[in-house]
Amino acid sequence: MKRERFGLIIILVLICSFTVGCHRHQYADATCTEPMKCTICGATKGEAKGHVWVDATCTTPKTCSVCGKTDGTELGHTTDFGICSTCGEKVGEDILSEMDDAFYDIMADLECANIELAILTEYNMFRQFQNAADEYAKSSTKYDAIIRLCDKSDELSTLKKLAQDAKKSIPKAPQSETQAEAKRFRDELDNYIKEFESFSDEYIRVASLIEE
Repeated sequence: MKRERFGLIIILVLICSFTVGCHRHQYADATCTEPMKCTICGATKGEAKGHVWVDATCTTPKTCSVCGKTDGTELGHTTDFGICSTCGEKVGEDILSEMDDAFYDIMADLECANIELAILTEYNMFRQFQNAADEYAKSSTKYDAIIRLCDKSDELSTLKKLAQDAKKSIPKAPQSETQAEAKRFRDELDNYIKEFESFSDEYIRVASLIEE
């Protein structure tokens, strides 16, 4: 009888070892949001670790360094064109790079026009005026490119206005070979040079916000 009871106990122990509640827990590590948890029965132990937050920056929100969870939004730079006073990053370098291309193309157009005017004589005056006007006219689309780029930042509002003024003042070629048309072209040219110089000075100031 004792042997039968002993055998029955052994059987019950074996059966119990394969039923829920009688196994050895196999705990998975705790995470930021969950405590240790048995992978077999789901029993928990201890507490969740909790997030380890890293403060938000100009470009990233507050972030847990363990699991990567984010909270809120990034702080944002202190400017949309220039050097951020918070992180020191140069903001708007891509804008300046594109504007540089257009600006130096305008300078090249001026140089080509000046070459035409440098060989000006009474004999070929109107032809050279026409050639110079053609070179100046090439700058129109380049001013347009700068104007569009200026829309990306409030810091560039003054530059945009000066670019618009310079574009409007581009001298038109003489319509006839008369002294009146020659004078009109020269007056427009003088005005354009003044407008360009104002635009150029502001462009240099704007570029220094990033390049300094």
